[in-house]
Amino acid sequence: MKKLGVVHTRPHQESRAELNLKRQGFIPWLPKTKRARRRARRIDTIFEPLFPGYLFVEIDPAKDDWAPINNTYGVKYLITDGKLPKFLPMEFEESIRLVDAEETETVYSTFDVRPGQRVKFVAGPFVDSIALVRKMLPKDRVKLLIEVLGGNVMATVPRRDVLPATL
Repeated sequence: MKKLGVVHTRPHQESRAELNLKRQGFIPWLPKTKRARRRARRIDTIFEPLFPGYLFVEIDPAKDDWAPINNTYGVKYLITDGKLPKFLPMEFEESIRLVDAEETETVYSTFDVRPGQRVKFVAGPFVDSIALVRKMLPKDRVKLLIEVLGGNVMATVPRRDVLPATL
């Protein structure tokens, strides 16, 4: 039975890793999100990775040889738990697929958030999850620390996707 393994990519090389994994016969999945970008006095809509630095690949743990994944251009390593790949929980995968399939953009209010503050997601695959603000970034983005797969992961999201969490 195929499951989604998590691949950590080299910086800004998610698409390169996806292409090279396809060439090797793997089925990679790089979820993307819409973002408005201002260039030369006009606003374009672009698609960027939902999880910068990560993509997913279908693996059948009983049949597939996943060792070549670590030697693929654009890939740093396949995230493992000992000698076996670490797989996404099915519920998490389903919520990401819903976000990836969305054709519309939802705009939320932008409340002030500060480093060290706990926030709650109001959009994206982490809806209703709590995260810790690590740093404010330019272009209305926030760097957060989120607990995923039993570990802490840094993620950068639009400020409109989070609200201050009330305890």
